[in-house]
Amino acid sequence: MRRRYWGKRKITCAAIYVHWRDEDEEEYGRVFAAPRPKRHHDVFMVMREQGVKIESTDIIDIVQGFNTSDDGFVDRRIGFHVARNAGQIIKKHGPADTLFSEDMW
Repeated sequence: MRRRYWGKRKITCAAIYVHWRDEDEEEYGRVFAAPRPKRHHDVFMVMREQGVKIESTDIIDIVQGFNTSDDGFVDRRIGFHVARNAGQIIKKHGPADTLFSEDMW
């Protein structure tokens, strides 16, 4: 049963935060996203299209998560709490405290 959403935040799309270093030793940090109902593998495709190739880039940190309605980024665990509180989880897949896009769409 879906709960009514009375809160301020909800999950809007799958996203990945990447912190990387280019060949000139410049560091970058950015959140890449793909609109729903796309999944995280689609976000990796967006990254590739925009010039970030995981296999040939010096990745410092990478976090799979979700963008929220307040323009924030949350990891999968915090995303689970946001989606649960917003009544967005349709059917839970995977670990009980971790959000997957399949849980919502």
